[in-house]
Amino acid sequence: MYRELAPHADPYGLYACVWTRTSVERRVHRIVPDACVDVMWHRESGELLLAGPDTRAHVGPIDTGTLIGLRFSPGSAPAALGVPADLLRDGRVPLDEVWRPAESRRLAG
Repeated sequence: MYRELAPHADPYGLYACVWTRTSVERRVHRIVPDACVDVMWHRESGELLLAGPDTRAHVGPIDTGTLIGLRFSPGSAPAALGVPADLLRDGRVPLDEVWRPAESRRLAG
C-alpha cells in the first residue's frame, strides 16, 4: 500500500510530500520520472537511500517491508542535502556514500 501525506511546517517549500509504501511480498514496480529527489528509509533493514531525480522510468524490485520517504520539491534537494543533483540523476545511492557515515547513522536512528 502506498500513501502520501502533505508536509507540515515547511515555510521554504523544500518538501513535496512524505510517503510510505508497505509491501508484503517482493514484486517488480515501475517508477515514473518526477524530477524530484527522495530520501528513503527501509524500516526493516535500516537502510537509507537517496533516489533521483529521474529522467526516465525505472523498473525494479520492491522488497518486503515498509519504506518511508521524504520527497523534495523539484530543484530543492541539492541545497538541502549538500549533494549535486547530477550525482543522483537516475540513481539509487546509499546515503552514507554522499554524507559522512556518522551523519547517515544519526538520521537512520
